[in-house]
Amino acid sequence: MSAYQESRTVVAELGVNPSPAAALVVLFMAVTSSSIIVLLFINKTVFLPSLSLVSFATAGVVAAVAWTIGTSSDQRHITLWDISGVYAFVGFAGGMISEPAQVVEFMSLSADSIADSG
Repeated sequence: MSAYQESRTVVAELGVNPSPAAALVVLFMAVTSSSIIVLLFINKTVFLPSLSLVSFATAGVVAAVAWTIGTSSDQRHITLWDISGVYAFVGFAGGMISEPAQVVEFMSLSADSIADSG
């Protein structure tokens, strides 16, 4: 541990930097756990449209984080852009597999909840 003075403030350097892989794991766990918690409370009949919506939102959040921190997409290891692509793929798959009646029921649930709150 070293200490130096910088404009009347003592700053200590511990020499411990979190690895980018650890930050990636923390982001992945936060996004995955929140998605799982949301999907646990969804009705079975609207599960696939809900999965699609949650996956697209998660893909957008991860892509925004990747863009904000300037992650390069042309690396040999898994990046945030890859994880965002996986979430987008799951969103597209959930949307393609869901039945039109499920989507209508999902949209009517959203409209009913807005009408009840207003």
